[in-house]
Amino acid sequence: MKRYTIYILILLFSAFSCVEKNYFGELQEADVLTFEMDKQISCEIKPYVDYKDTGLVKVVMPANTDLNNLKVNYITFSVLAHPTMEIATVTDFSEPVVFHVIAEDNSIRKPWKILVVCEDPEDPENPTVREQQLNFASMTTWTNALDKNGSIIKLSSGELAYCPGDGSGVSPWNTTAEANAFSMSQINFFTTQPKPGYSNAQYARMETLEVDVAYMKNLGTAMVAGALFTGKFVFEIKYGMPTNGGPYPRKMLDFGTSFQSKPKSVTFKMRYTPGVNMKDGELNLIVPSPTETRATKDSCDIYFILQNRNGGDYVRVGAAWLRTSETIGNINDDAGGFVEQTLEFIYGEPSAEQIKSKPYMKIGGTRGELTFYQFPVTTTSVPVEERFATDPENTDVTHLIVMFSSSAYGDKFWAASNPVGSLTKGSTLDIKDVVFNY
Repeated sequence: MKRYTIYILILLFSAFSCVEKNYFGELQEADVLTFEMDKQISCEIKPYVDYKDTGLVKVVMPANTDLNNLKVNYITFSVLAHPTMEIATVTDFSEPVVFHVIAEDNSIRKPWKILVVCEDPEDPENPTVREQQLNFASMTTWTNALDKNGSIIKLSSGELAYCPGDGSGVSPWNTTAEANAFSMSQINFFTTQPKPGYSNAQYARMETLEVDVAYMKNLGTAMVAGALFTGKFVFEIKYGMPTNGGPYPRKMLDFGTSFQSKPKSVTFKMRYTPGVNMKDGELNLIVPSPTETRATKDSCDIYFILQNRNGGDYVRVGAAWLRTSETIGNINDDAGGFVEQTLEFIYGEPSAEQIKSKPYMKIGGTRGELTFYQFPVTTTSVPVEERFATDPENTDVTHLIVMFSSSAYGDKFWAASNPVGSLTKGSTLDIKDVVFNY
């Protein structure tokens, strides 16, 4: 009798094993569950650190640890999930290590970041974040740009869009390529591209474009600026329509990437040539006059904003900014012509003297626009107004916004083109070798 009982139990166990796999379906979890590094002091795993499902593994190591030569003892994931790279074999954590964890049913590809910091010997309770750099900031490594659905962006001609990255799917950079490729716009040109080309990229080029197409002029969006920025671009046609005072291109921009450091300055190499004819989105010339309040000459816009977003507020901890209408370097010299620039970070609220020389560093800019929007855009993008940190020295940085734009007023569709053709290029900005200094 006992023998039959054992057989029945085995059969029941086998049946339930099959039910768990087939009846309840494949699993959708894609988390890091445990992580341990040799000699680590502590490890904190946060499944959600952004508005989307982004995970963070933060490891604290002893002071002066060589972050280029570390050993991962073990890492575990959700049941039957698998990573896109073998983390246990990684030894260099001098930069954040980013990867995806794919759930068993392949429906979830969750991004994760491993951030390793060193303990401050003078303040063990407050680990010092290492001197962070931005991935792919040299502008020499590019990959296919993807739309919000994960599909490769391309023009009707078949030309592909690219973005700084290595194809892992995790990059801080983005462009407005999806809007450039929208068929009704008839732009048929990517305003941000790797140059001289994708396979031999040496720098990023942002170009302003005049699109002499009735549809674009009727929308007031016929002057299109090139832009490269940290964050995400979520294309929604409703925010490109002239309704209720629109269009609102900034409602499609989720600015910022995770960042924890406080650099003293930032260095980069650039070339810039402004276009000749300043126009609005309906292609009307903007010329100086006693009543004209808009910019009558184009400028490039380059800024680096450090924010603290804990609690949902956007608190500006520091910023470095350059907006200029002057020609810089030689845009026609592919072998050179770049000029190195170093911008100092201003922490806290700029002084009256600093605001006088750079009025655009005031919260809201010179036009008083609400700069940022909370997501998701599928319902309503809620405006978020920044405020300055009152104690920047003791305020942590959680996000970094970087913007390179060929036309500073591109969000208003005011920009400059050159006097030839119906699909005319204008202001041009080239950028490479972005490095934070500490």
